[in-house]
Amino acid sequence: MVTQEAVPRRVPARTLLKCLVEARPSVLAMYLLRFVTGAALGVSSMIGGSVPEVAGAAPEWLGSPAVQGGAGAGAWLGSSAPGVLGGAAVWVLAILSAYLLNGVTDVHEDRANDSRRPIAAGELRPESAAAVAKAAAALSMVGAVLLVPTLAPAVAAVLVLGYAYSMPPLSLKRHALGAPGIGVAAALLSYLAGYASVAHGTAPDAKTLLFAVVMSLWVGLVGTMAKDLPDAPGDAAAGRRTVAVLCGEPLLRRLLAVAAAALAGCLWLAVATVAPGLGLPACALTLGAGVVAVLALTHASRGGRCRKRRLYRGFMATQYVTHLCQLVSVGVPSVVSS
Repeated sequence: MVTQEAVPRRVPARTLLKCLVEARPSVLAMYLLRFVTGAALGVSSMIGGSVPEVAGAAPEWLGSPAVQGGAGAGAWLGSSAPGVLGGAAVWVLAILSAYLLNGVTDVHEDRANDSRRPIAAGELRPESAAAVAKAAAALSMVGAVLLVPTLAPAVAAVLVLGYAYSMPPLSLKRHALGAPGIGVAAALLSYLAGYASVAHGTAPDAKTLLFAVVMSLWVGLVGTMAKDLPDAPGDAAAGRRTVAVLCGEPLLRRLLAVAAAALAGCLWLAVATVAPGLGLPACALTLGAGVVAVLALTHASRGGRCRKRRLYRGFMATQYVTHLCQLVSVGVPSVVSS
Protein backbone atom coordinates (compact mmCIF):
# COMPACT_ATOMS: atom_id res chain seq x y z
CA MET A 1 0.00 0.00 0.00
CA VAL A 2 1.23 3.46 -0.87
CA THR A 3 1.45 5.70 2.20
CA GLN A 4 0.80 9.40 2.11
CA GLU A 5 4.45 10.06 2.86
CA ALA A 6 5.51 8.00 -0.14
CA VAL A 7 3.50 10.04 -2.62
CA PRO A 8 5.52 12.95 -3.99
CA ARG A 9 3.94 16.36 -3.70
CA ARG A 10 5.14 17.37 -7.16
CA VAL A 11 5.66 14.97 -10.01
CA PRO A 12 8.61 15.96 -12.24
CA ALA A 13 8.23 15.89 -16.02
CA ARG A 14 10.66 12.97 -16.28
CA THR A 15 8.42 10.89 -14.02
CA LEU A 16 5.39 11.71 -16.15
CA LEU A 17 7.30 10.65 -19.26
CA LYS A 18 8.32 7.38 -17.62
CA CYS A 19 4.69 6.81 -16.62
CA LEU A 20 3.66 7.27 -20.23
CA VAL A 21 6.25 4.71 -21.33
CA GLU A 22 5.12 2.32 -18.57
CA ALA A 23 1.53 2.56 -19.80
CA ARG A 24 2.72 1.71 -23.35
CA PRO A 25 1.97 4.50 -25.84
CA SER A 26 1.04 1.98 -28.54
CA VAL A 27 -1.68 0.57 -26.28
CA LEU A 28 -2.96 4.01 -25.31
CA ALA A 29 -3.07 4.94 -29.00
CA MET A 30 -5.06 1.78 -29.73
CA TYR A 31 -7.66 2.65 -27.08
CA LEU A 32 -7.86 6.13 -28.56
CA LEU A 33 -8.36 4.61 -32.01
CA ARG A 34 -11.18 2.43 -30.67
CA PHE A 35 -12.86 5.51 -29.18
CA VAL A 36 -12.48 7.46 -32.44
CA THR A 37 -13.79 4.50 -34.45
CA GLY A 38 -16.84 4.32 -32.21
CA ALA A 39 -17.43 8.03 -32.78
CA ALA A 40 -17.03 7.63 -36.55
CA LEU A 41 -19.51 4.76 -36.56
CA GLY A 42 -21.90 6.99 -34.62
CA VAL A 43 -21.64 9.67 -37.30
CA SER A 44 -22.09 7.03 -40.00
CA SER A 45 -25.21 5.74 -38.29
CA MET A 46 -26.64 9.26 -38.05
CA ILE A 47 -26.13 10.23 -41.67
CA GLY A 48 -27.24 6.79 -42.82
CA GLY A 49 -30.81 7.52 -41.85
CA SER A 50 -31.16 6.40 -38.25
CA VAL A 51 -31.02 9.88 -36.78
CA PRO A 52 -30.22 9.76 -33.06
CA GLU A 53 -31.64 12.06 -30.48
CA VAL A 54 -28.80 14.29 -29.38
CA ALA A 55 -28.71 16.40 -26.26
CA GLY A 56 -28.74 20.09 -27.08
CA ALA A 57 -29.61 19.66 -30.76
CA ALA A 58 -32.92 20.62 -32.27
CA PRO A 59 -34.81 17.60 -33.68
CA GLU A 60 -35.79 19.53 -36.82
CA TRP A 61 -32.11 20.29 -37.47
CA LEU A 62 -31.22 16.61 -37.10
CA GLY A 63 -33.92 15.55 -39.48
CA SER A 64 -33.18 18.12 -42.16
CA PRO A 65 -31.67 17.13 -45.51
CA ALA A 66 -28.45 18.86 -44.51
CA VAL A 67 -27.59 16.03 -42.14
CA GLN A 68 -28.04 13.39 -44.82
CA GLY A 69 -24.79 12.68 -46.67
CA GLY A 70 -21.34 14.24 -46.62
CA ALA A 71 -22.47 17.79 -45.79
CA GLY A 72 -24.32 16.39 -42.81
CA ALA A 73 -21.23 14.53 -41.66
CA GLY A 74 -19.25 17.77 -41.62
CA ALA A 75 -21.96 19.66 -39.76
CA TRP A 76 -22.44 16.82 -37.34
CA LEU A 77 -18.72 16.47 -36.65
CA GLY A 78 -18.42 20.20 -36.11
CA SER A 79 -21.16 20.23 -33.51
CA SER A 80 -19.86 17.05 -31.85
CA ALA A 81 -16.14 17.88 -31.89
CA PRO A 82 -16.00 19.22 -28.30
CA GLY A 83 -17.64 16.07 -26.97
CA VAL A 84 -15.42 13.78 -29.02
CA LEU A 85 -12.20 15.58 -28.10
CA GLY A 86 -13.12 15.90 -24.43
CA GLY A 87 -14.32 12.31 -24.30
CA ALA A 88 -11.15 11.03 -25.97
CA ALA A 89 -8.98 12.90 -23.47
CA VAL A 90 -10.76 11.58 -20.38
CA TRP A 91 -10.83 8.08 -21.87
CA VAL A 92 -7.08 8.00 -22.45
CA LEU A 93 -6.52 9.27 -18.89
CA ALA A 94 -8.66 6.46 -17.50
CA ILE A 95 -6.77 3.84 -19.53
CA LEU A 96 -3.45 5.40 -18.47
CA SER A 97 -4.49 5.01 -14.84
CA ALA A 98 -5.43 1.35 -15.34
CA TYR A 99 -2.15 0.46 -17.06
CA LEU A 100 -0.06 2.23 -14.45
CA LEU A 101 -1.79 0.22 -11.71
CA ASN A 102 -1.00 -2.89 -13.71
CA GLY A 103 2.66 -1.92 -13.89
CA VAL A 104 2.82 -1.21 -10.15
CA THR A 105 1.46 -4.69 -9.33
CA ASP A 106 3.49 -6.49 -12.01
CA VAL A 107 7.00 -5.72 -10.77
CA HIS A 108 7.89 -9.28 -9.79
CA GLU A 109 6.56 -10.85 -12.99
CA ASP A 110 8.04 -8.18 -15.26
CA ARG A 111 11.49 -8.56 -13.75
CA ALA A 112 11.26 -12.35 -14.04
CA ASN A 113 10.44 -11.87 -17.72
CA ASP A 114 13.27 -9.32 -18.24
CA SER A 115 10.83 -6.54 -19.08
CA ARG A 116 12.39 -3.22 -20.05
CA ARG A 117 9.48 -1.10 -18.85
CA PRO A 118 10.47 1.68 -16.41
CA ILE A 119 9.14 0.20 -13.16
CA ALA A 120 10.72 -3.21 -13.72
CA ALA A 121 13.95 -1.57 -14.87
CA GLY A 122 14.13 0.55 -11.72
CA GLU A 123 13.73 3.81 -13.63
CA LEU A 124 10.33 4.63 -12.09
CA ARG A 125 9.38 4.21 -8.45
CA PRO A 126 6.15 2.22 -7.96
CA GLU A 127 5.00 4.87 -5.46
CA SER A 128 5.36 7.62 -8.04
CA ALA A 129 3.51 5.56 -10.66
CA ALA A 130 0.72 4.86 -8.19
CA ALA A 131 0.40 8.56 -7.41
CA VAL A 132 0.14 9.42 -11.10
CA ALA A 133 -2.40 6.63 -11.59
CA LYS A 134 -4.58 8.08 -8.84
CA ALA A 135 -4.31 11.57 -10.30
CA ALA A 136 -5.17 10.32 -13.81
CA ALA A 137 -8.19 8.44 -12.48
CA ALA A 138 -9.45 11.51 -10.63
CA LEU A 139 -8.89 13.78 -13.63
CA SER A 140 -10.67 11.37 -15.96
CA MET A 141 -13.69 11.13 -13.70
CA VAL A 142 -13.93 14.87 -13.05
CA GLY A 143 -13.33 15.61 -16.72
CA ALA A 144 -16.07 13.24 -17.79
CA VAL A 145 -18.58 14.81 -15.41
CA LEU A 146 -17.72 18.35 -16.50
CA LEU A 147 -17.05 17.87 -20.23
CA VAL A 148 -19.10 14.88 -21.37
CA PRO A 149 -21.52 13.83 -18.62
CA THR A 150 -22.96 11.01 -20.73
CA LEU A 151 -19.55 9.28 -20.62
CA ALA A 152 -19.23 9.40 -16.83
CA PRO A 153 -20.73 5.90 -16.27
CA ALA A 154 -18.42 4.38 -18.91
CA VAL A 155 -15.36 6.11 -17.44
CA ALA A 156 -16.30 4.92 -13.95
CA ALA A 157 -16.80 1.40 -15.29
CA VAL A 158 -13.41 1.24 -17.02
CA LEU A 159 -11.69 2.56 -13.88
CA VAL A 160 -13.38 -0.19 -11.84
CA LEU A 161 -12.31 -2.78 -14.42
CA GLY A 162 -8.72 -1.53 -14.26
CA TYR A 163 -8.71 -1.75 -10.47
CA ALA A 164 -10.29 -5.22 -10.46
CA TYR A 165 -7.79 -6.42 -13.05
CA SER A 166 -4.69 -5.48 -11.08
CA MET A 167 -5.48 -4.90 -7.42
CA PRO A 168 -6.35 -7.33 -4.63
CA PRO A 169 -8.57 -8.89 -3.54
CA LEU A 170 -9.73 -9.72 -7.09
CA SER A 171 -6.50 -9.37 -9.15
CA LEU A 172 -8.35 -10.83 -12.13
CA LYS A 173 -5.23 -10.81 -14.30
CA ARG A 174 -4.00 -13.77 -12.29
CA HIS A 175 -6.79 -16.02 -13.57
CA ALA A 176 -7.40 -17.69 -16.93
CA LEU A 177 -10.81 -16.11 -17.50
CA GLY A 178 -10.18 -12.82 -15.70
CA ALA A 179 -7.61 -11.33 -18.07
CA PRO A 180 -9.48 -11.98 -21.34
CA GLY A 181 -12.77 -10.97 -19.76
CA ILE A 182 -11.41 -7.60 -18.68
CA GLY A 183 -9.80 -7.13 -22.10
CA VAL A 184 -13.10 -7.72 -23.90
CA ALA A 185 -15.04 -5.44 -21.54
CA ALA A 186 -12.55 -2.55 -21.69
CA ALA A 187 -12.34 -2.66 -25.48
CA LEU A 188 -16.12 -2.85 -25.88
CA LEU A 189 -16.58 0.09 -23.54
CA SER A 190 -14.15 2.11 -25.67
CA TYR A 191 -16.27 1.72 -28.80
CA LEU A 192 -19.50 2.42 -26.96
CA ALA A 193 -18.01 5.48 -25.26
CA GLY A 194 -16.90 6.87 -28.62
CA TYR A 195 -20.32 6.20 -30.10
CA ALA A 196 -22.04 7.89 -27.16
CA SER A 197 -19.87 10.99 -27.57
CA VAL A 198 -21.67 11.80 -30.84
CA ALA A 199 -24.96 9.92 -30.52
CA HIS A 200 -26.14 10.66 -27.00
CA GLY A 201 -29.07 8.65 -25.79
CA THR A 202 -29.40 6.30 -28.76
CA ALA A 203 -28.54 2.63 -29.08
CA PRO A 204 -25.74 1.63 -31.48
CA ASP A 205 -26.78 0.16 -34.81
CA ALA A 206 -25.98 -3.40 -35.93
CA LYS A 207 -22.81 -2.43 -37.81
CA THR A 208 -21.35 -0.70 -34.75
CA LEU A 209 -22.21 -3.53 -32.39
CA LEU A 210 -20.91 -6.27 -34.66
CA PHE A 211 -17.60 -4.52 -35.35
CA ALA A 212 -17.16 -3.65 -31.67
CA VAL A 213 -17.94 -7.16 -30.44
CA VAL A 214 -15.68 -8.93 -32.95
CA MET A 215 -12.74 -6.58 -32.35
CA SER A 216 -13.24 -6.74 -28.58
CA LEU A 217 -13.10 -10.53 -28.78
CA TRP A 218 -9.94 -10.12 -30.86
CA VAL A 219 -8.44 -8.36 -27.83
CA GLY A 220 -9.71 -10.84 -25.25
CA LEU A 221 -8.90 -14.01 -27.14
CA VAL A 222 -6.07 -13.40 -29.62
CA GLY A 223 -4.45 -10.50 -27.77
CA THR A 224 -4.45 -12.12 -24.34
CA MET A 225 -2.93 -15.35 -25.60
CA ALA A 226 -0.35 -13.56 -27.75
CA LYS A 227 0.68 -11.35 -24.81
CA ASP A 228 0.80 -14.18 -22.27
CA LEU A 229 2.89 -16.56 -24.39
CA PRO A 230 6.30 -14.91 -23.84
CA ASP A 231 5.33 -14.00 -20.26
CA ALA A 232 4.42 -17.55 -19.19
CA PRO A 233 7.64 -18.30 -17.24
CA GLY A 234 7.35 -15.18 -15.08
CA ASP A 235 3.59 -15.64 -14.65
CA ALA A 236 4.07 -19.23 -13.52
CA ALA A 237 6.76 -18.17 -11.06
CA ALA A 238 4.36 -15.60 -9.60
CA GLY A 239 1.59 -18.17 -9.21
CA ARG A 240 -0.64 -16.86 -11.97
CA ARG A 241 -3.04 -19.24 -13.69
CA THR A 242 -3.20 -17.64 -17.13
CA VAL A 243 -4.28 -19.52 -20.26
CA ALA A 244 -0.64 -19.77 -21.34
CA VAL A 245 0.37 -21.32 -18.01
CA LEU A 246 -2.55 -23.75 -17.89
CA CYS A 247 -2.52 -24.90 -21.53
CA GLY A 248 1.16 -24.95 -22.32
CA GLU A 249 2.75 -23.50 -25.44
CA PRO A 250 1.79 -26.11 -28.10
CA LEU A 251 -1.94 -26.04 -27.32
CA LEU A 252 -1.94 -22.28 -26.82
CA ARG A 253 -0.52 -21.75 -30.31
CA ARG A 254 -3.24 -23.88 -31.88
CA LEU A 255 -5.96 -22.11 -29.90
CA LEU A 256 -4.58 -18.74 -30.94
CA ALA A 257 -4.62 -19.65 -34.64
CA VAL A 258 -8.17 -21.02 -34.42
CA ALA A 259 -9.43 -17.95 -32.54
CA ALA A 260 -7.90 -15.57 -35.09
CA ALA A 261 -9.43 -17.43 -38.04
CA ALA A 262 -12.82 -17.76 -36.32
CA LEU A 263 -13.08 -14.04 -35.59
CA ALA A 264 -12.23 -13.16 -39.19
CA GLY A 265 -14.97 -15.56 -40.24
CA CYS A 266 -17.42 -13.92 -37.86
CA LEU A 267 -16.80 -10.51 -39.40
CA TRP A 268 -17.37 -11.93 -42.90
CA LEU A 269 -20.61 -13.49 -41.66
CA ALA A 270 -21.70 -10.04 -40.50
CA VAL A 271 -20.81 -8.64 -43.93
CA ALA A 272 -22.88 -11.31 -45.68
CA THR A 273 -25.93 -10.86 -43.46
CA VAL A 274 -26.56 -7.46 -41.90
CA ALA A 275 -23.48 -5.23 -42.28
CA PRO A 276 -22.08 -5.10 -45.84
CA GLY A 277 -20.25 -1.88 -44.92
CA LEU A 278 -17.77 -3.94 -42.90
CA GLY A 279 -16.21 -5.49 -46.01
CA LEU A 280 -12.98 -3.47 -45.99
CA PRO A 281 -12.16 -4.05 -42.31
CA ALA A 282 -13.10 -7.72 -42.79
CA CYS A 283 -10.44 -7.96 -45.51
CA ALA A 284 -7.87 -6.39 -43.18
CA LEU A 285 -8.80 -8.66 -40.29
CA THR A 286 -8.62 -11.74 -42.52
CA LEU A 287 -5.15 -10.81 -43.72
CA GLY A 288 -4.00 -10.09 -40.17
CA ALA A 289 -5.56 -13.29 -38.84
CA GLY A 290 -3.69 -15.22 -41.51
CA VAL A 291 -0.40 -13.63 -40.49
CA VAL A 292 -1.08 -14.36 -36.82
CA ALA A 293 -2.01 -17.97 -37.57
CA VAL A 294 1.16 -18.51 -39.62
CA LEU A 295 3.26 -16.99 -36.84
CA ALA A 296 1.54 -19.16 -34.25
CA LEU A 297 1.92 -22.44 -36.13
CA THR A 298 5.42 -22.06 -37.58
CA HIS A 299 8.91 -21.51 -36.23
CA ALA A 300 8.73 -17.80 -37.05
CA SER A 301 7.70 -17.02 -33.47
CA ARG A 302 9.50 -19.81 -31.64
CA GLY A 303 12.65 -19.45 -29.61
CA GLY A 304 13.48 -16.60 -27.27
CA ARG A 305 11.19 -13.97 -25.81
CA CYS A 306 11.86 -11.52 -28.64
CA ARG A 307 10.78 -14.02 -31.31
CA LYS A 308 7.68 -14.99 -29.34
CA ARG A 309 6.73 -11.31 -29.15
CA ARG A 310 6.19 -11.38 -32.92
CA LEU A 311 2.76 -12.85 -32.26
CA TYR A 312 1.78 -9.87 -30.14
CA ARG A 313 3.16 -7.46 -32.73
CA GLY A 314 1.10 -9.22 -35.40
CA PHE A 315 -1.98 -8.92 -33.21
CA MET A 316 -1.39 -5.20 -32.63
CA ALA A 317 -0.62 -4.43 -36.28
CA THR A 318 -3.83 -6.19 -37.30
CA GLN A 319 -5.82 -4.04 -34.89
CA TYR A 320 -4.37 -0.82 -36.24
CA VAL A 321 -4.90 -1.71 -39.90
CA THR A 322 -8.43 -3.03 -39.33
CA HIS A 323 -9.51 0.10 -37.49
CA LEU A 324 -7.95 2.41 -40.06
CA CYS A 325 -9.79 0.46 -42.78
CA GLN A 326 -13.01 0.91 -40.82
CA LEU A 327 -12.42 4.66 -40.62
CA VAL A 328 -11.78 4.75 -44.37
CA SER A 329 -14.92 2.75 -45.09
CA VAL A 330 -16.94 5.20 -42.97
CA GLY A 331 -15.30 8.35 -44.31
CA VAL A 332 -15.05 7.68 -48.06
CA PRO A 333 -18.83 7.37 -48.68
CA SER A 334 -19.38 10.70 -46.93
CA VAL A 335 -16.68 12.39 -49.02
CA VAL A 336 -18.07 10.93 -52.23
CA SER A 337 -21.64 11.93 -51.42
CA SER A 338 -20.54 15.50 -50.69
